[in-house]
Amino acid sequence: MAGVSRGTDPLTPSERSAQMAKVKAKGNKSTEATVARCLLEQGIDGWTSHPSDVVGRPDFYFPALGLVIFVDGCFWHGCRTCNRNVPRTRTEFWRTKIATNRRRDARVTRQLRSDGMHVVRIWEHQIRSGSWVTPLRRMLSRVGYDWRAALLGAMEHRVVPAGGLVTGNKVC
Repeated sequence: MAGVSRGTDPLTPSERSAQMAKVKAKGNKSTEATVARCLLEQGIDGWTSHPSDVVGRPDFYFPALGLVIFVDGCFWHGCRTCNRNVPRTRTEFWRTKIATNRRRDARVTRQLRSDGMHVVRIWEHQIRSGSWVTPLRRMLSRVGYDWRAALLGAMEHRVVPAGGLVTGNKVC
């Protein structure tokens, strides 16, 4: 666009907000859907997705356990492990956007914990590696959920390898 410098947003804040509101934040096939599928395959139930009455609209909410799970994309939520590159265009916009997301995530986590909730944040890279399962199982045990019994129940209905379930080519 003529007359617009590379680092500025050509849209007004309200136009940008309207544009961003059109982007759906749920149902990402590579993250949330994988976690949901693994929870179901392991017989872990009692959760609902994106409850509007819970602060931050967590990806998974276990009301009876007071447990919320957020599945965070490494780019959008500023994962320090992956340290993904900020796009070369509109760099300041993206730095600000990601920093704002990180502050919101921290604020939501603090609020939920002060309300007595247990909060688990799963990073996108943890889903790819499968490293999210053990910390989640620890938290489920801590809040009184017998995930071993759930897994045994799930195993009665299908053949699974010891230690977990195969989803695609990964054990979840």
